[in-house]
Amino acid sequence: MKRFGAYEDVQKVIDSKTLRAGKGKLRNKRYQVKKGPLVVYSNENVKLVKAFRNIPGVEVANVNRLNLQTLAPGGQLGRFVIWTQSACKALDTIFGSFRKTGEQKSNFQIERAVLSNPDISRIINSNEVQSAVRPAKENFVLHKQ
Repeated sequence: MKRFGAYEDVQKVIDSKTLRAGKGKLRNKRYQVKKGPLVVYSNENVKLVKAFRNIPGVEVANVNRLNLQTLAPGGQLGRFVIWTQSACKALDTIFGSFRKTGEQKSNFQIERAVLSNPDISRIINSNEVQSAVRPAKENFVLHKQ
């Protein structure tokens, strides 16, 4: 982790260990620890699981068993995820691509993006959109005090 520059996130998790307030201490949830990096691997890397399981805060997940709770815990996007090369290749066989359906997920195919022009500011400021938009309200107050 130090060689890849990811040890700062591990150190942040180690420093975040705090004692829980309230009766959660009595219910086997004594400490609160933030989530750290997630390492996604494929079936071939059993040695990788043994290497990362003792590092606090680092979770290891198989690419075949990924779910939304491990990728975005608490509903917050942006978790630091480290993908192995074999896991990236396995994604194509699981979910397929734009041209072919996935082998493991039956008849699942990734949909193409509907937006063909990613320049959003140019689209918003175009004459077609601006002619359909109402003008901004004057002296608009969000909350009265």
